[in-house]
Amino acid sequence: MKLLVLTLLSVSLVAADVSHLLGHEHHHEHPGYHYDPPAIPFDLPAPSPTYLPVKVDTPAPTYLPPTPTYLPPAQIKVEYLPPAQPKVEYLPPVTPTIAYLPPAPKVEEQLSFEIPIPSYAEPLAPQEHSGYHYDPPAKPFFY
Repeated sequence: MKLLVLTLLSVSLVAADVSHLLGHEHHHEHPGYHYDPPAIPFDLPAPSPTYLPVKVDTPAPTYLPPTPTYLPPAQIKVEYLPPAQPKVEYLPPVTPTIAYLPPAPKVEEQLSFEIPIPSYAEPLAPQEHSGYHYDPPAKPFFY
């Protein structure tokens, strides 16, 4: 990696244009950059000033809304209409019908209970070894 960096640095130093660092003293005799001024002087006529036409800004018509004035709301005529009087009507009380239902006959039940017989579950079949059994760790593991 260091060799690659040094190689690239040396190639860039060799290919770099460092002539501007020397102060341009050696470029004055080079004929490509400096030309002699023309021997015959020539005068160009001064151009006459040209102006743009005067621009007249006419104001755009604007809408001015009328000034708002307060108008109180119209008065509502209040008219009271009393509710209609209910018609007085007498309804005599309704006499209830008397119906006697005798009580239901008492049926005596024989209270009997049975002591439940304990039942034991059938022993489980031995489990087959599934291949994923690991021994517990030698040291206890606490979370």
